[in-house]
Amino acid sequence: MDLPIGTVWLVLAIILITAIVTKIANARVTFDPVCTRPPPPVVNNIALIKLLPTLCTKGPEVTMTYLYNKFGSVFTVSILWKRITFLVGPEVSGPFFQGSESEVSQGNFNEFTVPMFGQENGFAVDSSTRMDEIRFYIDALKPSQLRSHVDPMLREVEDYFGKWGEVGVVDLKDEFNHILMLIASRCLLGKEVREKIFGEFYTLFTEIEAGMNFVSFVLPYIPIPVNRRRDRARVKLTEIVSEILRSRKICNRVEEDVLQKLMDSRYKDGRRTTEAAVAGMIIALIFAGKHTSAVISTWTGACLLTHEKFLDAVVNEQKEIMRTYEDMIDYNVLLEMETLHSCIKEAGRVNPISIGLVRQAQKNIIVRTKEGVEYDIPKH
Repeated sequence: MDLPIGTVWLVLAIILITAIVTKIANARVTFDPVCTRPPPPVVNNIALIKLLPTLCTKGPEVTMTYLYNKFGSVFTVSILWKRITFLVGPEVSGPFFQGSESEVSQGNFNEFTVPMFGQENGFAVDSSTRMDEIRFYIDALKPSQLRSHVDPMLREVEDYFGKWGEVGVVDLKDEFNHILMLIASRCLLGKEVREKIFGEFYTLFTEIEAGMNFVSFVLPYIPIPVNRRRDRARVKLTEIVSEILRSRKICNRVEEDVLQKLMDSRYKDGRRTTEAAVAGMIIALIFAGKHTSAVISTWTGACLLTHEKFLDAVVNEQKEIMRTYEDMIDYNVLLEMETLHSCIKEAGRVNPISIGLVRQAQKNIIVRTKEGVEYDIPKH
């Protein structure tokens, strides 16, 4: 599956690994107030231009592997006015996972998500409010809640794949993207969206999703056509969600979907979630969940289709389980499909959803490679 050039640029600019560096010595990370050691080797703009053919034809992982083999586990890439230090391997990735928010933060790397999800949630609000939002998500998606979604998920899957013929050629990525949006519209947004306006919802969400591109990452508010469509789509989708929320309140109707859970949530200070905040949170949740699930599902399907031994094992396991439970499927039955679970986990391990993460160093950092070489990374 080839990555679009726009995605490749985005991965180069924001993902992989990051605006920080580290040192692990005796299982501790060192943040140094003064830089006294040499900086990591720098890959300049000219060298990057020479690597563009490799990046566009073979992808970011191959490009990163080349740089790793040439410069080692710590190196800095100079992209326009930004200097991004890459940490490759567990020996040098300590600050990413051990540094506090005051030492290693997400900086303004996620500013491009604000026009996608709105001004009342996500990276447009303070960290305390974001932590509340994470709590809302966890409460809405905990196993006890997910159990009630198995039946509607199953109906969507059966209806969708029931329309397939016995023989044909499909694009797994496109098929999984579509079925996941059907499931998301029913289980997250509710039957109002799924049964009445799914087509409009799908189109609007696609236009918001298109806002994740290299230009919009660097200049999220520049008025280019794709950003204008993104902004209009978010406003319209916010209006749709707000109308659903108002209708439920007026009719005193309570649904068993994630939208309802977010609607009923309260911040720690006692405030209720606003319509705009709920709309932004649900868009962000669908965006993250759809991407994650689509990538894992596609790779699992592709790997099984190219490894007949494991495909047979998965199919036979399901036949045996379905025979045992007389073709009944629920949450507990799904948990018994251990071979399938193992295949999903392995597909995700070999083909990770994100090949890197981004953070910003708020303090000078010392990083030590496994060869014992130490570098200083100044705060950004």
